[in-house]
Amino acid sequence: MKIRWTTLLVAACLASAACGPKDAPPAGSSTSAQQDGTTDLSDVTTYKLSMDKVNKFFEAQRNMVVKMKSLTPAQQEALSLDGSGSMEEMAQKIEASPEWASAIRAAGLEPREYVTLTMSMLQSAMAASVLKMRPNDDQDSLVTAMHANMDNVKFVQEHEAEISAKREAMEKEVGEGSGSE
Repeated sequence: MKIRWTTLLVAACLASAACGPKDAPPAGSSTSAQQDGTTDLSDVTTYKLSMDKVNKFFEAQRNMVVKMKSLTPAQQEALSLDGSGSMEEMAQKIEASPEWASAIRAAGLEPREYVTLTMSMLQSAMAASVLKMRPNDDQDSLVTAMHANMDNVKFVQEHEAEISAKREAMEKEVGEGSGSE
């Protein structure tokens, strides 16, 4: 189903924009690009997750999917995010799209916080998954190496069932939970 892929694409694009290696700038990149990457990582590692923010995240996701359903395929394509750039650039791209920006604001978030929240959730969930796979390794070192926040990782671990239930409920509500892609 196209809508599910769109939702996943939004999250994946945001992830690829901020999860890539940021320790060294690519050849030919500017110092400001390196600083943006460092700022992105800092934003993700200092952001504090809460259930209120998770609820707003899922509301924004739901709003975005509903908005996408009302658009033609050509309009949907025009709204696609390519996942390039810093988190600030992704927020600017969202801000430049009245459809995305209004969907996110209707959930009580600003585009920049939505991007930071998304990245914090993704980084924390990935780190929690790695910790589960490597229980005998130094947990703090793993989380630090993944540029995640240990409090957020613990939050994701403690609320895993609730977060999964919210995701499934949102998918069911917007008609994403059925059919194969």
